[in-house]
Amino acid sequence: MTEYIAIGFFLLVSLGFASAALLLSRMVAAKGRHGKDTLEPYECGEPSHGSSRIRFQPGYYLIALVFMIFDVETLFLFPCAILAKKIFKGELPEISPQFFAIEIGLFVGILFIGLIFVWRRRILRWE
Repeated sequence: MTEYIAIGFFLLVSLGFASAALLLSRMVAAKGRHGKDTLEPYECGEPSHGSSRIRFQPGYYLIALVFMIFDVETLFLFPCAILAKKIFKGELPEISPQFFAIEIGLFVGILFIGLIFVWRRRILRWE
């Protein structure tokens, strides 16, 4: 029964926090006392030119997705580098250095295969 009390308490606190945030934003927000410039998108102080509803080529999205994939995969290598330092110094004897090297080699190999796939499909071409 105490679990339900804790869940109810957290539910009330979260609803209260969300309501307070919405109320505060409504109190602080501009109320139409400005001109029509208030409704335009902000472009670093410059007046906007044309519509913001323009079409992008799918290549931009593909390049962004490939960048995100390789960026996140590269972030996984930083903890592995710290762990490798400890393993090869002998601070973690329960992990074999050969097994760790093979495991990281497979990881980087899969990344390399993905890069070759993307390269052959010409996704990285900027036209």
